[in-house]
Amino acid sequence: MSKEVTRMTRQGRRGLLARLAVGTMLISGTAFGVEAFAQEAAGRNVLVDEAPQDIVVTARKREEKLQEAPVAISVMSASQIENLGASRVSDLAARLPNVAAIDQPAGIGGFSFSPYVRGIYTGARSIGFDSGFGVFVNGAYGGRNEAANKFLPDLERVEFLPGPQATLFGKNTTIGVINMVTRKPGSTWEGDASVEIGNRGIREYGVRARGPLSDVLGIAVSAGRREYDGYYRNRIPAERKMFDPAGRFDGRLGPKFDSMGGAIELVADFDRTTIDLLVDYTRANRHNDIYVGRIEGFDALPLDVRESATMPSQGNEDYGGLLSITQDFDAGKLTLVSTHRKFTNDVAFDGDGYALPIQEGPEWATGQTLTSQEVRFGGEAGRLSYIVGGYWQGQSSRSARVAEILGLASVRVTGEIKARTLSAFTNLDYKLTDRLSAEVGVRWEDERKTLSSFTQSGGALLGVIDINQAPLRRSVEHVSYTAALAFSPIDRVHTHLRYSKGYKSGGYNIDFVTAPVLTPLEFGDESADNYEVGLKIQLTDRLFLNSVYYRTDYHDLQQSEYTRVPGQALPVITTKNSGEARTEGLEISASYRGRRLNINASLGTANARYTHWLRQTATGFSDESGKKLPAPDLTFNILGDYRLPVGNGNLHFVAEYIYRSRAPQPVTMPSGPILPDDPASPLRPSYHVDAISVVNLRLRYDIGRSWNLSGWVRNLFDKRAVIMRQPNDAEGFFEAFGIFPATSIRTQVVGEHQAPRHFGATLQYRF
Repeated sequence: MSKEVTRMTRQGRRGLLARLAVGTMLISGTAFGVEAFAQEAAGRNVLVDEAPQDIVVTARKREEKLQEAPVAISVMSASQIENLGASRVSDLAARLPNVAAIDQPAGIGGFSFSPYVRGIYTGARSIGFDSGFGVFVNGAYGGRNEAANKFLPDLERVEFLPGPQATLFGKNTTIGVINMVTRKPGSTWEGDASVEIGNRGIREYGVRARGPLSDVLGIAVSAGRREYDGYYRNRIPAERKMFDPAGRFDGRLGPKFDSMGGAIELVADFDRTTIDLLVDYTRANRHNDIYVGRIEGFDALPLDVRESATMPSQGNEDYGGLLSITQDFDAGKLTLVSTHRKFTNDVAFDGDGYALPIQEGPEWATGQTLTSQEVRFGGEAGRLSYIVGGYWQGQSSRSARVAEILGLASVRVTGEIKARTLSAFTNLDYKLTDRLSAEVGVRWEDERKTLSSFTQSGGALLGVIDINQAPLRRSVEHVSYTAALAFSPIDRVHTHLRYSKGYKSGGYNIDFVTAPVLTPLEFGDESADNYEVGLKIQLTDRLFLNSVYYRTDYHDLQQSEYTRVPGQALPVITTKNSGEARTEGLEISASYRGRRLNINASLGTANARYTHWLRQTATGFSDESGKKLPAPDLTFNILGDYRLPVGNGNLHFVAEYIYRSRAPQPVTMPSGPILPDDPASPLRPSYHVDAISVVNLRLRYDIGRSWNLSGWVRNLFDKRAVIMRQPNDAEGFFEAFGIFPATSIRTQVVGEHQAPRHFGATLQYRF
């Protein structure tokens, strides 16, 4: 179900690389330097630069300077987030090096958040699947990726660590970690309120405030709401008006979207004790969210036109609390972190792309409850810095799915999974000399997962079997490792060698089982070995260049497959272990901090391929070894901010350029023999996603001490690349019931185009 992006021709790649030679002087998109809020002498909040060598990060659960941290890490600051107009996690992902994600305006993507990271895709729709990309808030796990694209609280910075991070962050971080750090209240009151209005019904309102309640207690509050009317229109042709006789859906705009969220953080700071309580809430609803349009081949529709006789919708709710208690001792710092989160998701969508009762109204509901507790102690003993700790997590996930087909059959699937994780970890960093240090880390993890129930019923007319599965249990132990050397041969130059090993939980396919031979109920754990060589250089007081070469070997890679079986009405959607894969490449970040001009740029390459995989098909096995994984092999972004005093204020020009290369479509994997009339035939269309090339602009004028007015445009040149291609979900039904000629329907491509140009204005008041 993913709508991720990308495509690029060889000629296009050469053109991009040529532009890179001069592109560092472009002003555009981001992921490295940091700017901070400071108090001007006049007393108002202004944006000032903080050089990367002074930035302190906590990604390794200890305070250290960004340039000296012996790990690949990128940081995005509060001011960068504001310059980008970001209000959800997905708004940030596209600006991180070697990360590819849809950057749709106005929160079109809802809660779902499944980016590609270093050439590996992170998504699947079953609750039995855990993403390898971990989203954390203040170092605490934020829940499943379905809930990760939440409202952003008042942030100080965002830290991104690609590659396995299991030693300090635990399981399900084989691809990377994004850690959002909230901004703490200070000794004076400050904040802002904003109103944003744009075309296509964009309306956004937000407020943030933070300050002291007493000498020891501070509070930070943030809240916001976003509304959107959509950009495509539902059109039902005359011959199919019978399925919408009242005209309820004809002419409707979509996806209509509204969301709201907020967070309250209380910080009590005593002499040697700090207590931090963060509570947040997010709700989002989408209406007339028609999954795909018929974009190419047989019976294709015009751009931004859909056809559906239903009203697809999605509703999401995510909330929870995080309590952190820190106690300072002479020997070190004791930290206790407790979390509790709950997430629910209700979806109804049109799966066939027609105003026909073929696959109208498949519905599902999912939910998750998660509780965790971490305790760790960190300190220093001479040349040794250390962290030792333990972690417990319990979660319960539920899913219910219903698909009504032709009004004749209704297939129902329900399932529940419970999991408990217990782990112990340590990380040691020893300074061998003033310029050379060594790090080792280890984490033992014990996971027990139970498929409490799984039932499927009602699909006899479609040849779908009934299932009533008794409880299944799996219990596994894993040990993850980290080893690194950090060397600074001269001042301002830092290098590191790093090895890390992590794993991702196995699970269960809680989805429609339409072909048991291709849908194993259980799939196994995934593991990853990562190797990095990093170099961080401060070339001048204002210019910084960081780079890393990485190679990650995945074992038993979990792969989500969408398979059309010849002669079968329903497609097969399943997660399997797909053997061995390797991704390797370079990541380069450059940052320039000037008095008026700031530039941040990043380039990422990812050569991701299966090294060994015999894929099971309906008729045997297919050797996929050497084939490319469904992910872009090149990402690039550059962001610039130029400031110019004008009158009694300052004029800020912010420009951004984002590029992602062409990639295979991740979910389409036809099965069966290669015959002219079979779905796997070479005569079928090519399923891939196009290259993405986006320019975003923002012009802001600071009016006096407190007000600023911004005008902005996203997708300036109105690029409309195809960000998803696949066969029609209901292709098997069309063939089985002869609704369309088989030779025609097989040429049909359904999918999604990149969102069009959006523009608007934002008025903000600071205090």
